Amino acid sequence: MGTKRKHLFRSIVVSVLVTAASLAGIPAEASAAAQSESPEDATSVLSALAQHGLVAAPRASQHLQSPPKGSALSSLDSTGGLRVKTRARAALLQLRPATRTQGVIRDGVLVFPESPSYGYALTTRDVGADAGYVVINNASAPTSYSFEVLVDGLPARLQLDGERVRIADSNGEFVNSINPAWAVDAERRSIPTSYSVHGNTLTQHVDHAGAAYPVVADPGLSCDWLFCTYMCTRSQTSFIADYGSVGAALVSAGCGAIAAWVGGALCAAYGAWVVGAANDARNQGRCLGLRHFNYSSPAYIWPVIENC
Repeated sequence: MGTKRKHLFRSIVVSVLVTAASLAGIPAEASAAAQSESPEDATSVLSALAQHGLVAAPRASQHLQSPPKGSALSSLDSTGGLRVKTRARAALLQLRPATRTQGVIRDGVLVFPESPSYGYALTTRDVGADAGYVVINNASAPTSYSFEVLVDGLPARLQLDGERVRIADSNGEFVNSINPAWAVDAERRSIPTSYSVHGNTLTQHVDHAGAAYPVVADPGLSCDWLFCTYMCTRSQTSFIADYGSVGAALVSAGCGAIAAWVGGALCAAYGAWVVGAANDARNQGRCLGLRHFNYSSPAYIWPVIENC
């Protein structure tokens, strides 16, 4: 083949590859980045989550692909991310990292190993919680991490509501909420973190300078089809632990949604149990959550202890 024909052939091949990448919605550089992911990067994400007690320790096998975990209520796939059915008009909510990197499912966790410095993970209640996680491995990692939220395949409407984020569908109808942001380092120290929203993109900002790595940050969903869990912050957990005056402590601490479900009298009936759980949570460096079934009336609530 002559020199001119070789150059022409090479140009055609390059053009075809670039066009194919464009049609697939993946820039050429993003495609190359996805190819650079390694089993070690995925393992580091899983190991960090396991270190914080969020998932089981990764198995020895380096094989990334395994059958997706999930149930009829929540599931994972590498394109759609975390899919959660909610009770609100049977809406299907999706949470996925705002990244073009291809996710891989390993040990029931959907991992997006962006680089050696950080990665994302999505989990269902089968392995811990319906949640998205950011794993920050070293000081060179970014300080902002974004997730896209969709309802029934359309961009969600997000609104900051105190420390939580309200999720509505494209018509403005409430669907779910995201619990307060938290981030902790390898020594279980709380790391400054907060949310911002723009359109259907939720961004968690993590000020991890000086942290002990790996750092894990979490935007977790409050509700699924079966129940809702409203998480208290660390300060609210401590407040409840310090005061045994039951219902008044619960409402004053900012976990006041419970009063709307069941009223003050029933709050008092569960008060001692809740205060005891708050003490246990504080002693473990974790937070108190208040959980209730969506289908009981009056609402039956019970305390849970979660990472925060």
